[in-house]
Amino acid sequence: MILFDYGDTLMYEPDFEPFNGNKAIYPYIRENPHSINLEEFSEYLLTLFDEIKTLRGEMIEIHEHIFLRNVLEHFDMNLSVPIEEAEWIIMNGVSNAVTLPGTAEC
Repeated sequence: MILFDYGDTLMYEPDFEPFNGNKAIYPYIRENPHSINLEEFSEYLLTLFDEIKTLRGEMIEIHEHIFLRNVLEHFDMNLSVPIEEAEWIIMNGVSNAVTLPGTAEC
Protein backbone atom coordinates (compact mmCIF):
# COMPACT_ATOMS: atom_id res chain seq x y z
CA MET A 1 0.00 0.00 0.00
CA ILE A 2 1.20 3.51 -0.81
CA LEU A 3 0.07 6.36 1.39
CA PHE A 4 0.63 9.92 0.25
CA ASP A 5 -0.73 13.13 1.67
CA TYR A 6 0.25 16.51 0.30
CA GLY A 7 -1.71 18.63 2.76
CA ASP A 8 0.68 19.43 5.61
CA THR A 9 0.95 15.85 6.81
CA LEU A 10 3.94 14.60 4.82
CA MET A 11 4.58 17.57 2.53
CA TYR A 12 4.07 21.30 2.70
CA GLU A 13 4.67 24.38 0.56
CA PRO A 14 6.55 27.01 2.56
CA ASP A 15 6.76 29.45 -0.35
CA PHE A 16 3.25 28.93 -1.78
CA GLU A 17 2.44 31.85 -4.12
CA PRO A 18 -0.27 31.44 -6.81
CA PHE A 19 0.98 34.48 -8.77
CA ASN A 20 4.24 32.63 -9.43
CA GLY A 21 2.31 29.79 -11.07
CA ASN A 22 0.50 32.25 -13.33
CA LYS A 23 3.82 33.92 -14.11
CA ALA A 24 5.35 30.53 -14.98
CA ILE A 25 2.66 29.65 -17.56
CA TYR A 26 2.29 33.12 -19.08
CA PRO A 27 5.28 32.78 -21.48
CA TYR A 28 3.59 29.70 -22.97
CA ILE A 29 0.56 31.67 -24.16
CA ARG A 30 0.74 31.39 -27.94
CA GLU A 31 -2.27 33.45 -28.94
CA ASN A 32 -3.43 36.45 -26.95
CA PRO A 33 -5.81 38.39 -29.23
CA HIS A 34 -6.91 40.81 -26.51
CA SER A 35 -3.32 41.59 -25.39
CA ILE A 36 -4.01 40.56 -21.80
CA ASN A 37 -0.89 41.25 -19.73
CA LEU A 38 0.42 39.06 -16.92
CA GLU A 39 -1.17 41.17 -14.18
CA GLU A 40 -4.65 41.08 -15.81
CA PHE A 41 -4.31 37.35 -16.49
CA SER A 42 -3.25 36.61 -12.93
CA GLU A 43 -5.85 38.89 -11.34
CA TYR A 44 -8.63 37.17 -13.27
CA LEU A 45 -7.40 33.71 -12.26
CA LEU A 46 -7.08 34.61 -8.59
CA THR A 47 -10.44 36.43 -8.49
CA LEU A 48 -12.22 33.54 -10.21
CA PHE A 49 -10.69 31.04 -7.79
CA ASP A 50 -11.76 33.18 -4.81
CA GLU A 51 -15.31 33.44 -6.18
CA ILE A 52 -15.53 29.66 -6.59
CA LYS A 53 -14.12 29.17 -3.10
CA THR A 54 -16.74 31.55 -1.68
CA LEU A 55 -19.52 29.60 -3.38
CA ARG A 56 -18.18 26.13 -2.57
CA GLY A 57 -16.42 26.61 0.77
CA GLU A 58 -12.80 26.68 1.85
CA MET A 59 -11.99 23.04 1.14
CA ILE A 60 -12.22 22.77 -2.62
CA GLU A 61 -10.11 21.02 -5.19
CA ILE A 62 -10.28 22.13 -8.78
CA HIS A 63 -8.19 20.34 -11.35
CA GLU A 64 -5.78 22.94 -12.70
CA HIS A 65 -6.31 21.87 -16.31
CA ILE A 66 -10.08 22.41 -16.09
CA PHE A 67 -9.67 25.76 -14.38
CA LEU A 68 -6.99 26.88 -16.87
CA ARG A 69 -9.07 25.83 -19.89
CA ASN A 70 -11.92 28.01 -18.62
CA VAL A 71 -9.65 31.03 -18.26
CA LEU A 72 -7.99 30.51 -21.64
CA GLU A 73 -11.39 30.27 -23.34
CA HIS A 74 -12.54 33.40 -21.54
CA PHE A 75 -9.64 35.38 -23.02
CA ASP A 76 -9.59 33.53 -26.41
CA MET A 77 -6.05 32.39 -25.62
CA ASN A 78 -4.26 29.15 -26.32
CA LEU A 79 -0.97 27.65 -25.23
CA SER A 80 2.12 26.37 -26.99
CA VAL A 81 2.23 23.33 -24.67
CA PRO A 82 -0.37 20.62 -23.95
CA ILE A 83 -2.73 21.37 -21.09
CA GLU A 84 -1.21 18.52 -19.01
CA GLU A 85 2.23 20.11 -19.29
CA ALA A 86 0.74 23.51 -18.46
CA GLU A 87 -0.66 22.06 -15.25
CA TRP A 88 2.81 20.81 -14.31
CA ILE A 89 4.39 24.19 -15.15
CA ILE A 90 1.87 26.03 -12.98
CA MET A 91 2.12 23.71 -10.00
CA ASN A 92 5.92 23.84 -10.05
CA GLY A 93 5.79 27.62 -10.36
CA VAL A 94 3.44 28.00 -7.39
CA SER A 95 5.78 26.39 -4.89
CA ASN A 96 8.61 23.99 -4.20
CA ALA A 97 7.07 21.37 -1.94
CA VAL A 98 9.23 19.90 0.80
CA THR A 99 8.78 17.05 3.20
CA LEU A 100 7.99 17.78 6.80
CA PRO A 101 10.68 17.01 9.36
CA GLY A 102 10.45 13.41 10.54
CA THR A 103 8.68 12.14 7.40
CA ALA A 104 11.45 9.67 6.58
CA GLU A 105 10.99 7.98 9.95
CA CYS A 106 7.27 7.31 9.37
